[in-house]
Amino acid sequence: MAVMAYSSGIQKILAVPKLSEGKAEPTAVVIGEVLTEWNLKDCIVAVCFDTTAVNTGGKSGVSLRLEMMLDKPLLYFACRHHVLEILLDKVFSSLFQEQSNGTEVSLFLDFRNMWPQIDKTKYSTAMNDETIMLRVQPCSVSRVRYIVQDGWRGPFALKIRIFLYQFEQLRRKCSYIRGPSRNTNFREKLTDFCVFIVRYYVRAWFSTTLAAASPCLDLPQGTSIIKELASHINQAIRDAGTKVFSSHLWYLSEVTVGPALFDEEVSIMEKLEMVHSISTVKGLVEPSPRLYLNPEDVVSKNLSEFSTSTTKKLLQHLEIDSSFLGTDSVTWATTEAYTRGKERVTKLLVTNDVAERGVAAVHKEWQDQARGSATGNDSNR
Repeated sequence: MAVMAYSSGIQKILAVPKLSEGKAEPTAVVIGEVLTEWNLKDCIVAVCFDTTAVNTGGKSGVSLRLEMMLDKPLLYFACRHHVLEILLDKVFSSLFQEQSNGTEVSLFLDFRNMWPQIDKTKYSTAMNDETIMLRVQPCSVSRVRYIVQDGWRGPFALKIRIFLYQFEQLRRKCSYIRGPSRNTNFREKLTDFCVFIVRYYVRAWFSTTLAAASPCLDLPQGTSIIKELASHINQAIRDAGTKVFSSHLWYLSEVTVGPALFDEEVSIMEKLEMVHSISTVKGLVEPSPRLYLNPEDVVSKNLSEFSTSTTKKLLQHLEIDSSFLGTDSVTWATTEAYTRGKERVTKLLVTNDVAERGVAAVHKEWQDQARGSATGNDSNR
């Protein structure tokens, strides 16, 4: 586990302790000890975490225990990358009726076993398949980016698709094939999954780091992935996707909907409606950090319906002057209170990638030291 602190663009690995068990209580205790050692307990205002039961348990999760230790409420920023990883897993499972166990997915194991027999020079792309070309459009090379390794189902599926002809030929000869590639409509499902990745998932992945946009990304607006899912032609993808999002609405709570006030993509009219709700709708004293809605209810909502007087707590936590709420939203961009608040919100972390990179960096250092010790070359370290 990595414990990292982040503030205004500066990040610091505080510790990488080894836990004897991955339960909430010992995890929270260790984090508390690290914060005490670094004298940071009074500085913590928010936590960013994977949405596991250990972290988010409503009665005894790590986040709740930290609030009790610090004796103050914290802002909850669920890792948006982790939510998308859950989405990809559920969409995959809905298409292939196969629950993954870590990386132990039979389809990918079959492909891995065949990999040495596949001619890497003989591949096909969407440009060679009319059924895909009708659903996607090629982009310029300058806009191409790579999917990070965390979403491993995506790269695996795309790789199978470009070598699909050889994969299908080899599987007919192999007796050990046991995955969903034996299904008669496997090609169609794999194509649907890959088109979903290319058209919707990749764009959503690279939007997740925008803190101010987080509330809108949970609503069917603009180019949000939930909007695309709500009208997806494949029912399995549509149902699985909207179900995941409806149970992971961390940025539509009465508090965490607040960053939308600083989102440039939110219209002035909608911001006015949010301000009206903040001024007139009495919020809960202790609102749930996560909202639970039926998929059909998410589709019909807008930002102002989640905003209440409690939304101001976000501004209070981040020490943002709320005086701009009493002015015309047309002039917000020219007021010091708003521009400073926007700068602070823009720098918020809504993914915990820095922690994962921190763990990887520390592990690499440990491995380098171990190799150096084994060869007697650690004198310069």
